[in-house]
Amino acid sequence: MQNLTLRYTGPEALEMTKQAFPKTWQSEVSIATKLLKSLMNIYKTDGMNAFNRFLRAGARPENCIITMAALQLMKNNTDISTEIEKLKTEQAQCVLQLIALEQMTTVTGVEKQQLRGFYVNKQKDHEKRIQELMGEFEVIGAQTVVHQTSMFNK
Repeated sequence: MQNLTLRYTGPEALEMTKQAFPKTWQSEVSIATKLLKSLMNIYKTDGMNAFNRFLRAGARPENCIITMAALQLMKNNTDISTEIEKLKTEQAQCVLQLIALEQMTTVTGVEKQQLRGFYVNKQKDHEKRIQELMGEFEVIGAQTVVHQTSMFNK
């Protein structure tokens, strides 16, 4: 069993995969993603540890690069999911602030209107950003998007 050291970053591996397989890179990455998810399930571990197990198994370098590209896409999607969850939490806080605002008796009508406008605009900004992030999800080999924020947590 040889110890393989890759001198590439995840984004570089993804670009190399796209260049090496311009027409089939999505299929190649989809297969590698399924492999990583299988290893994650078998060993009950996160994506990085599954990738390290794959490397230690003595895989061919080109397969390692494709698998690193798959890991990068999985990480990107996890990062997007985490940001979406954060924005949803902030949206919920805006709703709570609006409810509290309506129940306040110490704030004048003009002040309430200004604060209401602020919180409503903040909610709209969060919703717009959530929609942008949803468009950034890489969906390869799947028909639905499931976002998991704990994929890279130990």
